Amino acid sequence: MMNNLKIKIAPILIGAIFILQSCTSESFKNFKTLPEEFHTFQTPQSNIDSIAFWKSKDELISHIYVTGKEDGAVHIYNANNGDFVGFLKKNSSGLGEFQRPNGILVLEDILYVVERDAHKISIFSLPELTFESSIGFNELQYPYGITGFVDSIDKSHKIFVTDNPNAGLPQKDRIKHWKINYNEDVQIEYLGLFGIESFRKVETIACDKEYNRLLVAEEDIGQNKIVSLNLNDGSLESTPLDKFKFLYEPEGLALIPELDIWIATDQSEDDNRFYIFDRKNLSLVDTISLNGVTNTDGIAVGKIDKNWFLYAVDDDRRIGSFNLSNSY
Repeated sequence: MMNNLKIKIAPILIGAIFILQSCTSESFKNFKTLPEEFHTFQTPQSNIDSIAFWKSKDELISHIYVTGKEDGAVHIYNANNGDFVGFLKKNSSGLGEFQRPNGILVLEDILYVVERDAHKISIFSLPELTFESSIGFNELQYPYGITGFVDSIDKSHKIFVTDNPNAGLPQKDRIKHWKINYNEDVQIEYLGLFGIESFRKVETIACDKEYNRLLVAEEDIGQNKIVSLNLNDGSLESTPLDKFKFLYEPEGLALIPELDIWIATDQSEDDNRFYIFDRKNLSLVDTISLNGVTNTDGIAVGKIDKNWFLYAVDDDRRIGSFNLSNSY
């Protein structure tokens, strides 16, 4: 463990065209608003972006890890009640340090933090937050989102990262992937570019190993959609999402396997909403809003006891928690 890495504890710290609903989201609010379980303390100076959920093996501890782009930190909250636990803060570009952390991912007891301005991914073991390694120096230029899964055969982690140099221009090199083994030593293998599809501006990315899917949010103006790729070879999959146009900007994505649903954010400062898609066929099931949450970037889901919770960023400043178990 690096001695200079510490958890510091503190007391708290277009307009859209009306077209057929089969091809677009609803353009007026006739959907339900879920009440919050809690909102975390506001930290507008942090410019928070993405969330990852972690639960200890004995299920006694549940945390959410949140990236702060402006303060170069990962903020840690109690996932049960929103209490501030601490943060990992090293606002610099060295190993184990952060420079505009953005995407974040938890697989098992490993935390991955994507750093846009340092063009790397920092890896920590949980819950101690021991620095393990950094990857991507030579491959990444302007990274944002991250997703991954645990290989059922060799138990390695397969991770996928979006990269956005020259955003707005169609390019085929916007998704890159790695294989990482955690034995006595961390063994890292860069697997190269993923797929041959061209994207203009991609940030959010999420995978579903069981259905062999990689969902990619295409955020460029005029695109505003989610694309589904085959998780094995990156080939394009034809789904109802092809004709589903977001009203604003597709952002956070989260999968709840037990409920067989995907949740996708349509980010807006005054008309923020979340779409619920069927996991199997990716058709629209429902549209919801979240009380006290607007302009949402990242979201995450986690199960505590028997309930599934949705955690959503509110306007770059705090996190809201919402119990989904009574609704789906």
